[in-house]
Amino acid sequence: MRPHLFKGLLRKYRAGKTTEQETKLVDDWYASFGEVFPEKNAQQQKALRNELHARIQRRLSPDEMQPAGSGRRYLLRGMAAAAVVMMAIGIGAWYLAQRDGTSRSQKDRQWVAVTAEQGTLKKVQLPDSTTVWLNAGSKLGFYTPFGQAGSREVVLEEGEAFFEVTPDTAKPFIVHSDVLSTRVLGTSFNVKAYAELNEMQVSVLTGRVEVSQGDSLVLGVLHRGDELTYRKSTQTASIQQVATENSNGWMVGKTSLRQASFDELAVVLRHSHGMRLRAGDGTIAKQRYSIQFSRDVPIDDLIKAICEVHGNQYRKEGDTITIF
Repeated sequence: MRPHLFKGLLRKYRAGKTTEQETKLVDDWYASFGEVFPEKNAQQQKALRNELHARIQRRLSPDEMQPAGSGRRYLLRGMAAAAVVMMAIGIGAWYLAQRDGTSRSQKDRQWVAVTAEQGTLKKVQLPDSTTVWLNAGSKLGFYTPFGQAGSREVVLEEGEAFFEVTPDTAKPFIVHSDVLSTRVLGTSFNVKAYAELNEMQVSVLTGRVEVSQGDSLVLGVLHRGDELTYRKSTQTASIQQVATENSNGWMVGKTSLRQASFDELAVVLRHSHGMRLRAGDGTIAKQRYSIQFSRDVPIDDLIKAICEVHGNQYRKEGDTITIF
């Protein structure tokens, strides 16, 4: 496949406009990087693929998009085209460097994965004395030795985390979460990045952070009380002022939702109480919720309070609650 045609295909894939055949081609291409790095574990491969995805997006400009049908006759030429495209858009060298770095330092570097189980919070002390609090159902990963490459980098693979970063002007602290990168020198901030939600949030309690899509497109510089919301579906971001005490209330067992979608409410209940929340119809699924509650509130009392917001009712079957 010609490089410019494959780049057009990637833009279609990102916009969700590919055919079933085109989608399979791109999915197979991403999956092939598990074969390129067989020595890496699943978390490492996922982090590398996320970085690849971000780098691809930064190199796809609108004028490179080709008509949907123009490259279709090239689609069946298989995965050999992937290597050509990677070199054409400057990504191949990065992957080769990753692979070469792995082979040279595999004995010295180790991937550390930390998970907070459902219904529990977890405190993590990083080697640089930075403190990380993981919300229930969240996953964090990083390499040790920590910060050898001139920066201190971690991957929030899933969920929500609060960071109290130890200052070090020589080594910036970077949190990778899906397509976002949050860069700081020394501050405290909260990152929310649940895979099943359309919105991701970065909130600052102290200091200043820079949030980027990948590592080059700066979305905003945040100060105390600022919260950046990134919408995956539209790849847009907005910044608003929020009450700082609400950003990390979950650390002391208090949840504060502001115009939260039904999907976000469902994620919170699944991780805090181990319950699955379902919408009885499309109207319920579109409702928004502003509510505060403590983690130790019995689930039945909590659901009754949630239903009162819009005058709904609920039905409980095992670990599933349906609101109608």
